[in-house]
Amino acid sequence: MRKSNVDSIQKAAKEVMERSDEDTSLLQAQLIDLTTKSDKLSSLSTNKRQRLDDAYAEVCLAVDIFSCFVPNVCYSSTP
Repeated sequence: MRKSNVDSIQKAAKEVMERSDEDTSLLQAQLIDLTTKSDKLSSLSTNKRQRLDDAYAEVCLAVDIFSCFVPNVCYSSTP
């Protein structure tokens, strides 16, 4: 879920809680759960992106090294 969507949901939920005369503890708990999950997802996504970037850099290095040994082989970055 995108950060902007989570922010919109949080804002709407806070408005509902402010206007409500009823117990909003369940909504508050759900909002906390949503925020926690969104933060974890963002962290995991960032970690995965970093691992992919690192792996790509290693592959590029390997291709460069390999091309020194096999100079007549052409490599294309597109499949």
